[in-house]
Amino acid sequence: MTYKFLILGSGLQGSAAASILSRSDYADKIYLVDLDCRMLDKVSNKIASDKLVTICGDATDVELDDDIDIILNFLPPMLNPRIMEMAIKLNAYYVDTASGPDKNLRPIDENVLDAFKYDERFREHGIGGVISCGATPGLTNIYAKLLAEKIKNPKKIFFYAAGYSLNPPKLFEPVHPYIELLFASWNPETAFLYRATKPVVYDCGYRRVEPYSNPEYIDFGRPMGKLLTVLVEHEETVTIPRFIDVDYVEYRNTPDYIAYALIKYGFADLDRKVEVDGVEVNPFNLLRRLWPKPSNHFLHDSYTEEPREMALERILIKVVGDEILEGVLDMEIPPWDIDERKRFYELYGTTYIYVALPAIAGGIYLLENRVEGVYAPEYFDIHKYLEILDRFGYNPKFRIQS
Repeated sequence: MTYKFLILGSGLQGSAAASILSRSDYADKIYLVDLDCRMLDKVSNKIASDKLVTICGDATDVELDDDIDIILNFLPPMLNPRIMEMAIKLNAYYVDTASGPDKNLRPIDENVLDAFKYDERFREHGIGGVISCGATPGLTNIYAKLLAEKIKNPKKIFFYAAGYSLNPPKLFEPVHPYIELLFASWNPETAFLYRATKPVVYDCGYRRVEPYSNPEYIDFGRPMGKLLTVLVEHEETVTIPRFIDVDYVEYRNTPDYIAYALIKYGFADLDRKVEVDGVEVNPFNLLRRLWPKPSNHFLHDSYTEEPREMALERILIKVVGDEILEGVLDMEIPPWDIDERKRFYELYGTTYIYVALPAIAGGIYLLENRVEGVYAPEYFDIHKYLEILDRFGYNPKFRIQS
């Protein structure tokens, strides 16, 4: 069975999704939409597939003659409501990979719960949607559910995330590679607002805490060791209690010190005015003007036997009930094993699959199972969803700790 996909955004994740689908048997047409015409041309030239059709224009107001089966939304989360309206208009299944932040720094629970308000309208139109269906959130939700189903009386779920580079750039020699590392796969504005938003902890109800609060050292195992973590905004804390009966959920990440300094200096205060030589300036708007456009690492992603940079994203998941069960999800960019690295490039044309491919699988799951309404990934039948990933040749590196 083949489908028509509408991919919104030609950044790293949208480009990767288009590349993956262009090499699969699931897509007979892939529409890729973005305002950046030059980026679209570059992505199209690299993918070089007759299935791919690029459209330069406003992704929130695209007109198509074709019937679209699945919309993959990789735009900034603040645009999600407009794309969910588009899904209803096109009568298409809907997937996004993040629910926050928005321009008003509303806590993540408000943004997530706003998405679920579309549930009834999606049902009325006979379509389904899944929000926050990437790697984390996304695969992390799936594996939290897997662990929760293996123990009695699960009550608490903890997520701990950290990144590790085999050859990290030195902080000040020079600083440019560090900035590239910091915002490698994000829109800088979205990345910064995400770090400036008050995190939400689920504690028998949604509770908001201050950014960078509750520091705690977590042992991530080899090769990372013990690292400092803080509470951060993340969708799992909001969606999981909706689908899994637990009393407590929190999400931690290693702190971003540059973002922390900017927040402390007031650059995240969206309403602040500072007079500079008689002119009122909003620090956040000034920062936005100074940021470079997001880089698209997909364009330079190519197979090599000896990669210059190799990184690992590791998420620990701990479920506490009558017993404690822990799991580890590893995502290597690119895969550290040379044979696996070569297989990724042959299958997908990229190694940046960890957000894009789970999103694609989420859309196919919705369509194949004729799901109606709006859900998060932990609603899915775990084994059916993982079987779709397996069809694409991807078996996530997840292991349960003994």
